Amino acid sequence: VWMFYACLALGGLAHALGDPPRNALLPQLVPPEMLTNAIAWNTSRWQTAAMLGPALGGFAVAATKTAWQVYVFDAIATVLFFVFVAMLRPRARDMSTQI
Repeated sequence: VWMFYACLALGGLAHALGDPPRNALLPQLVPPEMLTNAIAWNTSRWQTAAMLGPALGGFAVAATKTAWQVYVFDAIATVLFFVFVAMLRPRARDMSTQI
């Protein structure tokens, strides 16, 4: 049982440390007139991933009959995510129009 609570604590910590930078990055990547739509899409993406991710993971484990292949795929996808995030560059802003 303690391992379950440890995983929950680590997940909560990662969420608490990861959300503020992620939310601060969005306004730098999207023009101001599209920010409301971008926030809505980002929120719906997060909710969809929270619902479908565990279900798809369960189906993947059931289909492969072993969990290690799914974990290897997830590790590769995570590395690719960090590579693509590292490639993002914020747009240059015209500071004269900001208050």
